[in-house]
Amino acid sequence: MKVIPAVDVLDGRCVRLIQGDYSRRIYYKGVVEAAEEYRLLGATELHLVDLNAARSGEASSDELVASVLAMSELAVEVGGGIRSRSVAERYFALGAERIVVGSSIVDDFALFRELCQAYPGRVVASLDYRREAGQRYLATHGWEDGSDLPLLEGCALVVEAGCRRVLATDVSRDGMMEGTDLDTYEEILHSFDVELIASGGVGSIHDLERVDSLEVSGRGIYGVVVGRAFFEGRIDVAEALRRWSR
Repeated sequence: MKVIPAVDVLDGRCVRLIQGDYSRRIYYKGVVEAAEEYRLLGATELHLVDLNAARSGEASSDELVASVLAMSELAVEVGGGIRSRSVAERYFALGAERIVVGSSIVDDFALFRELCQAYPGRVVASLDYRREAGQRYLATHGWEDGSDLPLLEGCALVVEAGCRRVLATDVSRDGMMEGTDLDTYEEILHSFDVELIASGGVGSIHDLERVDSLEVSGRGIYGVVVGRAFFEGRIDVAEALRRWSR
């Protein structure tokens, strides 16, 4: 398993949202400062999201994103507002290792398929989900909009399109630091042969150990995204990166 630090950008600053709620935000240090600190502590990958673009579909932090991507030691996956091929091409031109695409899975699946075909192995399917009446449905546009597409159906679609790297985020747990949705991760691993990245709820080393111990039919979690727990010192960054750097 690989631990991947997260840096979310809102209004030009590094931020964490609580349960995807833009009115419940916690600001931290500068964006470039945070990325550089992770690099110095041993990170080789970074999960970078432009939350303004995720909401509106319009990039607003290109200079900051470009500055982070210029750190050649980091393999950065960039997400937020990638709803056209031109935006994807711009991020790759700036130096992104991968792009993270979510809303288009629901709103413009033809585009998602096109991106997977154009950039094999470099598209991460972001399956952000909320629960409603006992079912898990995908959320879009920076988690502010819902959909009627169930999580597992969405996962089947992205696999059929040729995407094998899947980021699954339980929005209700994101930023809460109260543990991850292991049951859902187990279900995904049981149903699909994907490189699964866990996201949402990590609050301790014990949470990371539990995610790492999950195995279904010889497959485990590929990686886990950690945000608030790193920023607030709940988890020692250097220790986590040293233990989980596969």
